[in-house]
Amino acid sequence: MMDDRYFLIEEARNGNQQATEKLLVNWQPTLKKMAFKQCSLNDVDDAVQESLAIIWRRIGTLKTVEAFPGWLFIIVKRECAKLMKQTHKLDEMPDDYQ
Repeated sequence: MMDDRYFLIEEARNGNQQATEKLLVNWQPTLKKMAFKQCSLNDVDDAVQESLAIIWRRIGTLKTVEAFPGWLFIIVKRECAKLMKQTHKLDEMPDDYQ
């Protein structure tokens, strides 16, 4: 019998939308904690929202349920880096600015 903590992940991987919704609700606080450690404070909510959307779209591609926590960490880390890069670009002044 499958361990209860992996049941929702497996169901979500198999396309069960209710399981995916419950999984995302259950893991949202963890995603937020991860984002607080990886993002600037202003980017935390955006990183979490984008990460949730990515998880929703790609959960079926997850190879094993045991990989789920690490996969989440990678998604959040990439989203934080992307947001930081976008913010940094917006803060730079063009070379020809006078």
